[in-house]
Amino acid sequence: MSGYNAVDLIGLSAIRVEIFEIVTVKRLVSIEEQIMMRLIIPAAAGAVVVLWGLLAQDALAEGGSQTSNDESKIPGIRLSSGSLRARVTNNVERFISQTSNRMNGYNGLAALQERDQRKNIFVHAGLNYETASVDPKTGPLKDNWKAPRVAPMTIEKIRRNSVKLTQKGSEASGVNMETVYTLGKTYVDMTCTFWADNDVKQIKTFWASYMNQVQNTSLFLRAKLDEKGPTQWLEAASPTHKGPIGYRPFDPTGRDWYDYLTDNPVRRQVMRRSPEIPAARAAQKKAGFEPLRLVPESFENFFYGFVDDYLFLMIFRPSDDMRFHMWLSPTGGGGVRSPAWDFSANSARPTKGGEKITWSVRLVYKKFAGLDDVLKEVERFQKRKTGSKK
Repeated sequence: MSGYNAVDLIGLSAIRVEIFEIVTVKRLVSIEEQIMMRLIIPAAAGAVVVLWGLLAQDALAEGGSQTSNDESKIPGIRLSSGSLRARVTNNVERFISQTSNRMNGYNGLAALQERDQRKNIFVHAGLNYETASVDPKTGPLKDNWKAPRVAPMTIEKIRRNSVKLTQKGSEASGVNMETVYTLGKTYVDMTCTFWADNDVKQIKTFWASYMNQVQNTSLFLRAKLDEKGPTQWLEAASPTHKGPIGYRPFDPTGRDWYDYLTDNPVRRQVMRRSPEIPAARAAQKKAGFEPLRLVPESFENFFYGFVDDYLFLMIFRPSDDMRFHMWLSPTGGGGVRSPAWDFSANSARPTKGGEKITWSVRLVYKKFAGLDDVLKEVERFQKRKTGSKK
């Protein structure tokens, strides 16, 4: 469609497109405007022709601009690889379109979008550095649970598709953090190095991904619910933000993405201050979810969910120095069907002052291709260990 303007497309002559004049469709509207706007074109006979954003979508598929905004004025650094587009940002204030307000503190993946799906899968952010602490407590923000959101954080592009975020423990809650985000064709790798300035018993961190309108709010993983029990496939869900997280056995073998949704989660999930929380908890139990705790060492270091028919797979590379654990909230992203799919990453042993531990996680995002493909992605990433640097 390159080279055609709105007049050529609808077969009219001597017509002025309101606001845009005679512009090429390649530059007609942004992604947001495609969704929110119709272009009203006065026709010669007095009728009104409505030109939908579909025309602009076709042009964008041929390489047109995806935004009418000045890139230099949007916080963060944009990355592109294959069919994935991402934006990494530090914790500066920015506008959150889904909640229509300005917010600060949220960092990491401000956006992740697959070309054919055409939506940001996150509300506030994904792989967001949420909380951090050391034992014993130290740092000027040692009593602030959201210290990573508050303390200064630098951002720099270090390679073509890699961005590094840095935060000093002496300005936060005692944890020095260097995090590198690297965008691949079907994944985002996050490599973290953290350390304390003093000897500590443990370093604790928590990472949140605020999801944007998913049909199935459950997560799927393998672990034990009892020391003496078997490792098994489990579906994890929660009735409200404060939980408790419940688990029920689930066999994913041979299922397509839509087969994972066996009941309507909205019927057993409510907002955090809802008076219907007791009813939601009862509904979750009736659906077979038991509020049990996983045996920590049995977690096989991966979990996954779905955004429509796309796989959202979080894989942790095994490390003798680290322990990872899944966590979720059905409404953590700000509403029903906007869950928070989170994890904790804690040191597994005491560390000396200045001793660095490096660990890695991969977020795979692509069309779901079955359980065997999930397990191949897990094996591919987990085969190499990471650890300490003294």
